[in-house]
Amino acid sequence: MYKVCSVCIVITLLLSVSAFGTGNIQMGGLGQTQGFQIYGSNPVSVIGGSGSATGGNLASVEHDQSLMKSFSAALTESEKSMLIQSADAAGKCGKLCVQQQGTAIGSQSQLLSNLGWKNMAGQGQSLDVGIQETIKKMSGTGSAEGAQSSLSEQSQSVIGGGSIMNASQSVGAIQTASVTGSKWTDALASNVINVIAEQMQTSN
Repeated sequence: MYKVCSVCIVITLLLSVSAFGTGNIQMGGLGQTQGFQIYGSNPVSVIGGSGSATGGNLASVEHDQSLMKSFSAALTESEKSMLIQSADAAGKCGKLCVQQQGTAIGSQSQLLSNLGWKNMAGQGQSLDVGIQETIKKMSGTGSAEGAQSSLSEQSQSVIGGGSIMNASQSVGAIQTASVTGSKWTDALASNVINVIAEQMQTSN
């Protein structure tokens, strides 16, 4: 009997430059960026003999930032993300495999330049969520099931220089699958979800 239960979660907090990077803001301007990346992998297998295996992941990210200056200028950003994975396999004299992959990537950028009589304001945000799940049963008897979900939210606002800008977006995805059968049957279940959301605003 060969049992495998392996889980992996990687979280990266980014200060990245995207649609409105803060690298070219003129004197007297305001700017900020924030971003995150979550990667999750959850393989579970039972091969030969009798046995069972269970695996799971839970990862979350939350951060907020704000920047204020005179002339009633203010920038605020907030983003949250959560990835949940779980899988079970139990069988005898066969091969049962569950493979789960999850990704959530988000970034936000804002700028408010030339504070005073004339200015430019802008903000942009993006979310990229993808989850994939494959469950296989080959020979033997047994069953395997998996479930994973991902939820990400972003919001931002710019106030100043005669401009008021607000933006928010959220992406959620849920995935479930299961296989079962006798030693004479092979079974396969495969699911894929990919969502990309982007927003951008400018004002002169």
